[in-house]
Amino acid sequence: YLPHNTTALSSDNINILDLSTKRHGGYTGREFIEPKLNKLAKGEAFPFAFLGDSITAQTDPKGGGFVERFRDWARGKYKNIEYVRMARGKKGEPVSPANGQVAIVMAGVGGDTSVRGLARLDDHVLVHRPDLVFVMFGVNDENRRGNGNGVPPDQYEKNLTELVTRIRGGGGEPVLMTTSMKNLKWEATVGNLDEYARRARKVA
Repeated sequence: YLPHNTTALSSDNINILDLSTKRHGGYTGREFIEPKLNKLAKGEAFPFAFLGDSITAQTDPKGGGFVERFRDWARGKYKNIEYVRMARGKKGEPVSPANGQVAIVMAGVGGDTSVRGLARLDDHVLVHRPDLVFVMFGVNDENRRGNGNGVPPDQYEKNLTELVTRIRGGGGEPVLMTTSMKNLKWEATVGNLDEYARRARKVA
């Protein structure tokens, strides 16, 4: 993590991953996405969407972002890939893949919370009528505001639930992702990101 005024690297810039952390399981929900995967396997037109914050939006010249990696994997598997990036304040033209084609809508916007994600869900995601929507919020929701979180865990859970409801109402199925980890020394970190991950698993 590099604040704008960084002049030298220190341990405060680095988040050490605890490899002893136990994995959580049992939240696959594959029965909900199986019909969508069958559609994909049949070669029907298939739009994917990725909704999130800067973790979703990140780009790298070497393809380091997870959406870019998914896009590159898909290019090796499917004949035609349409890749569209959304931007704050802009409404996208609906993607229209033909049979045998896959569309990937990257709808990550840096700094977004689940509140902002809900606000742009229609224009950035549902307009494309995606079959699967990958949703990852939490890092910015957890950020400090006053003496608490910017978006408290209870509201975050409600927002995720509404996202699920609206995505399904638009004909898609959501895939909820727990957010990445944060360094507890970072100024904006409250330190209860594990609660956000727990709420996401609860909604899932």
